[in-house]
Amino acid sequence: MVKALYNLVWSVDGVEKRHVVEEFPLFIGRLPKELSNIVENYDPLGVYVYYPSSGKAYHTGVVSATVSRFHVKLVEKEGRVYLIDHGPEGRGSKNGTYLNGVRVRPGELVPLSPGDSFQLGTLGPLFTFTVTSAGEELITLEEKVPTLLPKNLAIKLAKVDGVQMRVYDENTAWIIPDSIGGKEVRIEGLIVKFRELSERERIFRTLVKLQNVVQDALECIESLGLEKALPKLQALKLDVYRKAVEIDEGLKRAYDELIMIVDSLDTTSREVVKRRLLELRELLRRLIENL
Repeated sequence: MVKALYNLVWSVDGVEKRHVVEEFPLFIGRLPKELSNIVENYDPLGVYVYYPSSGKAYHTGVVSATVSRFHVKLVEKEGRVYLIDHGPEGRGSKNGTYLNGVRVRPGELVPLSPGDSFQLGTLGPLFTFTVTSAGEELITLEEKVPTLLPKNLAIKLAKVDGVQMRVYDENTAWIIPDSIGGKEVRIEGLIVKFRELSERERIFRTLVKLQNVVQDALECIESLGLEKALPKLQALKLDVYRKAVEIDEGLKRAYDELIMIVDSLDTTSREVVKRRLLELRELLRRLIENL
């Protein structure tokens, strides 16, 4: 049994939820029917935190058909916590897992740090991993790089001078720390550390996140249609993305043309939007490989 140091934070209908990790390993995802007897009012589409060693499971309050059974697994090794995109058979989830906006490889052991957020698929719930120290929760944010967080946690951080927030949906919001200078602040029970990046690191990480926002929008259009994908398309317009694409003229042109289309969706077809997104994704892929 681990000490009560690790926490999971998420939002349901704009209300912050929190779970203190009891032990490792644990799974987050839907439960198979054969485990329905361990919970009250079993919901086949409910997202649960499940402890296989003790046979306990807790409903997160999230219901999602896009989340896999045993979607992710969290393990502890030598004092470090790792995330695995697991799925029902251990070979990965159907819709993937995104760590800080970047899709992780199925079955790969990925270290978690305080403040890391992971999403179960592009349409599933977003969880933030925190560590409690001396009664306060620790998180770390990278300067000038967008981070998607549970909405209530983002609202707290937006009170820090130099931190911008942009609401994404009823449960999540973008946080973008400006020039904080690598300082540490305390706010409402949180210790927030700001990590200063080199210019190259900042551009690289921002472009990777833009690439994944593009991929999210494509998948959302395919599964839910153009209208439902609007929040993901609007996320492309964050100022940090506008600035990052300026490093390449072809990328900037493709980005600007896409934003013009996003601003006139009522007169634009789904196929036109998809074609522009695919073009931007390919340009981003090539540039990122050469950075």
